[in-house]
Amino acid sequence: HRAAPRFGMGDLVEHLERRLEQRLGSRFRKGEKIDSLPNAGNVIVATPAYVAANLIEAASQPLAKGLRSVRYTPIVSVTTFVDRRDFSHPVSGVGVLMPSREETKSLGILFNSSSFADRVPDEDRLASFTVMMGGTAHPEWLAASDAEIRQAIKFELSALLGIREPHCTVIHRWPAALPQYSVDLPR
Repeated sequence: HRAAPRFGMGDLVEHLERRLEQRLGSRFRKGEKIDSLPNAGNVIVATPAYVAANLIEAASQPLAKGLRSVRYTPIVSVTTFVDRRDFSHPVSGVGVLMPSREETKSLGILFNSSSFADRVPDEDRLASFTVMMGGTAHPEWLAASDAEIRQAIKFELSALLGIREPHCTVIHRWPAALPQYSVDLPR
């Protein structure tokens, strides 16, 4: 059972955008730089909490303070492409999470190619994986060099999945990637 949209989150957002454009016409505005909340009846603020805090502060300082208290987890996401001939055995499924006691360099690996259609141009020859690193326990990965990250990814893919050699990696560093929701958040 999949817990994500079939064609990824981008597809979901594009469909939502089109639906809002159809229903609201010129009242639906996007991609505009704003420094404060517009004087409008309905506003969707689709930003991280720390950005929303700046927009909302003039209207509600307590809400802005609460939004600023939301902590974020740093993540390094590395999407890698692999030739299927470099697999020592078939790999399929959604992915794998790594328990901290395993002392791996990654938090988990998403099996993009077997989870979502059209992630690579030639699915018979190529596969794609996204390796997540960092988190609250290892924020030092944000400062690691690209070479260090690539070496760690190569080791993880080999040790965990039997993949001999990734061909291409795309590294993204997210200092504030995932909000850490807590029991205090509703207040």
